[in-house]
Amino acid sequence: MRKLGVFIAIGLIFAAFPGEISNQLLVHRTVHGFVFTLLNYIWFLAIAYYIRAALERRLKSKLRARLIYFLLYGYIGLSIEWFVLHNYAFQVNPVQLMMFTFWAGMALTPCIMIDQPATRDLKAIQRGIARYILIWSAISLMPFVIAAIFFPAHVQPTRNFSILVFGLGALGLNYHFYRYFKLVSLQDVPAEPAAAVP
Repeated sequence: MRKLGVFIAIGLIFAAFPGEISNQLLVHRTVHGFVFTLLNYIWFLAIAYYIRAALERRLKSKLRARLIYFLLYGYIGLSIEWFVLHNYAFQVNPVQLMMFTFWAGMALTPCIMIDQPATRDLKAIQRGIARYILIWSAISLMPFVIAAIFFPAHVQPTRNFSILVFGLGALGLNYHFYRYFKLVSLQDVPAEPAAAVP
C-alpha cells in the first residue's frame, strides 16, 4: 500500500505542477475546481497502478508492457478531453499531442520514479524529470505570481504566458520519456542462451 501511495502522490504532483495550477487556479480561478480535479486524479492513478502491474505480469517484455501502458493512458486522456471535457475534439493540431503527453505522463512518471532496480542511468533519468518539472513550473508560474503581487493590472498577459509555457513544456517531456524507454529496451534484451556443456 505504501508503494501505491507514493505512486499516487507523484502522479498528483505531476498533474498539479504546472498543469492544473495553470488550468484551474490561473485560467478558471477556482480553488474548488483544483481540489475536485486532483481528487478525481486519485482514482485515475490508483487504477493506473494496478493496470501497470497487470500488464507487466501478463507480458514477458517490460518494454512492451510500459509502451502499451503509456499509449493506453494517453488515449484514455484524449478520450476524457474530447468526450467529457469537450476540449478540441477531433481537431488536428499540436494541442492533441500536448494533451496526450500530459495524461500519459501523469501515469508514466510515477512508474519511472518508483522503478527498480535503481541503476545509475535510471537515477539520472529520474533526476532529469524532477529537474525539468521544477524548471518548467518556475518558468510557467513565477511571472504570474510576480505580476499578481506587484503588477495586478498586468495579470492577464502572464496568465496567457503560463498556459503557453505549460503546453510547450508538456511536449518537452517526451524527450525524457524517450530516454526512459530506450533504457528499458536495453535492459529488456533477453540473455544469450548458455552454451551446451560438452
